[in-house]
Amino acid sequence: DNNTENKETEKTDRENQTIWTKTIEQVKEAQPLEDVEARLAGTTLLQVTDTAARIGVLNPFAIPWLERRLYRQISKAMKGVVGRDLDLQFIATT
Repeated sequence: DNNTENKETEKTDRENQTIWTKTIEQVKEAQPLEDVEARLAGTTLLQVTDTAARIGVLNPFAIPWLERRLYRQISKAMKGVVGRDLDLQFIATT
């Protein structure tokens, strides 16, 4: 029983990683700035629900910057990857 749960979690983690990698690639194409790349370093897609995407951020000081400067670009890129609008939630994962 527990083994099935672990496989599901691994599958979800892999899917999230794929979604996040594609999203970041699109954001970098739209905004090829070193600053953008630096702020996105160490970020991970933790969870995707029907309405939201929870994004883990290693540097808590980057969260306001991401929300202010990159929210729209990340949201648009993620919509292109998953096919729907999602509310982005940036969470410190130190």
